[in-house]
Amino acid sequence: MIYLHILKWHDHSPKITLPDFGMEIKKCSLATGENVTVTKQDKSYILEFTGRALQPINTIVEIEVAGNVMDIQPLEISSESLSYNKKVTASSEPNPHWNGITSVNNGDWVGHAWSPAKEDRMPWAEIDLGKTEKISKAIIYESGQAVKAFEIQFLSGNTWKTIYKGTTIGTKAEIKLPKATAQKIRLVLKEYAEVPAIYEFVLL
Repeated sequence: MIYLHILKWHDHSPKITLPDFGMEIKKCSLATGENVTVTKQDKSYILEFTGRALQPINTIVEIEVAGNVMDIQPLEISSESLSYNKKVTASSEPNPHWNGITSVNNGDWVGHAWSPAKEDRMPWAEIDLGKTEKISKAIIYESGQAVKAFEIQFLSGNTWKTIYKGTTIGTKAEIKLPKATAQKIRLVLKEYAEVPAIYEFVLL
């Protein structure tokens, strides 16, 4: 039996993609007893859940496979985030060791956070997706509640265009964006009470 612990959800009726680990999934259910829909797709398994059975802190999924789970080799699971570990730059980065810009897209929203220089009055974090992607959502995690106004921009030709204007961010801000196709995206911090710290800037 494999036990999968899911600690945080981005949506109310989510799905998870697992790589094919070389053994057939015979049964999949939540620890609460509710069945999970499993679909085999190419070299992966799609697990789909209903929102009513999800736990806010720890949803436990029980996966029964046709074989000895000890024979399964460690596998790399790809992130659904378009921005995960992509090239990222910033307007300033005074403390790259502890508060470096790579903190904003490393998948860790509770560890190190990027903070710009005190004299940087309009700081920005820019993510290069490597190729043109369709972007529909952003999730931002802030350490504290310093940000009072921000923008999300994308590069169109040689011009940065604003696709979203917001106020506070706080612990977590989930933002539905107008459909945009772009390679480079910026989070621009327009106003803040003190030097801000951004844990993560996720693009989906």
